[in-house]
Amino acid sequence: MRTRLPVVLLLVVSIALTLSLGEIILRYSLQSPLAHYVETTNRAIALRELKPNQSAAVQPDRRYLARTDGLDGKRVNLRIDPDGFIEPSSRHAKPDLTLMFLGGSTTECMFVDEPKRFPYLVAVQLENQYGIKVNAFNGGTAGNNSLHSINKLLNVVAPKRPDIIFLMESVNDLNTLLFFGSYWSGATRGNLMHTDADAGLGYFTYRLKVSASQLIPGYFTLMKRMKDRFIPFESDEFERYQGNVNANIAREEELVRSFTANLTLFIAITRALGSTPVLMTQANRIENRDSFVRSQYLALRPNLDFDKWASLYTRFNAAIRAVSREQGVALIDLARLIPPTREYIYDAVHLNDKGSELVASTIVKVLPTILPPRTSTLIQSPMQQRARQ
Repeated sequence: MRTRLPVVLLLVVSIALTLSLGEIILRYSLQSPLAHYVETTNRAIALRELKPNQSAAVQPDRRYLARTDGLDGKRVNLRIDPDGFIEPSSRHAKPDLTLMFLGGSTTECMFVDEPKRFPYLVAVQLENQYGIKVNAFNGGTAGNNSLHSINKLLNVVAPKRPDIIFLMESVNDLNTLLFFGSYWSGATRGNLMHTDADAGLGYFTYRLKVSASQLIPGYFTLMKRMKDRFIPFESDEFERYQGNVNANIAREEELVRSFTANLTLFIAITRALGSTPVLMTQANRIENRDSFVRSQYLALRPNLDFDKWASLYTRFNAAIRAVSREQGVALIDLARLIPPTREYIYDAVHLNDKGSELVASTIVKVLPTILPPRTSTLIQSPMQQRARQ
């Protein structure tokens, strides 16, 4: 065996030298330019969505509850389908009507009981009322602004060809533009473009938490509860960017135009897909300057002006109404239809169970007036039958 080793090494060296010599001869003998492999990019647009095919029981922790007004700390089910939509979603193989709801946490309704989340509840109420089969997809994800929803619309929603696509965005767009200055900033909620280099310490920490929750859920839960007890308040995710706010408030008209442009883009894409777009304002306790919401805002951001923020939020909702009129698009004005009280909304914008139920019934009342022709005939038949009875 030892006598063979020098022979093997000699053979390897000989092959390497032969190949190297051949490469040198080829470089000088072949015509210029030499062929090169042109690399494709490692950049990609990230879908900001809940991870598909997961199921969990979620519960607000003490730190979250401390920032709410009357939210029940109960545990609720959260199931995600293969396309990143909150279940129940695709309940019928051949539905008469397919609805799509896009937005942030106000659409997601994370801490609302599963059967009371308004996207699903709209489908159930329509079925009970009109005797048709309805699939309703909840595409809300906490923190998403209109750019994230447009991304989801193009890459996930489009193949499903829904009849109606609802968009409810406002507060996340406002905060994105106020704190970061643009939808395309490099900060946490902007810049959907990612590269391999983005998988740094933050991503490693995130994956570590996910792995721990799956492999050692007992210890993971214990650590969360200890953190809950000894660190009672969460820090503001926008804390590092508060210095940008005053300069960006001075660009108020530009921020409103940016938001308006995204709304208009959403409408154009939805129509191009052959779907009916519907805009919704957010039910909220901001515009009425609710004392609890004011106190929570100032506790997180004592150096910022709550009234200026609230006034700009009002302008964003007004922009939704203006785009609806200009584009001839249906509007469900939840900001005016849902009472701005703790009975329905547990903080600035998030619905509790009762609020979600009210939103669902509000949408169902308006829906017959905005259904596309094919579907409107389906609901007219049961209505006419009841009228004869």
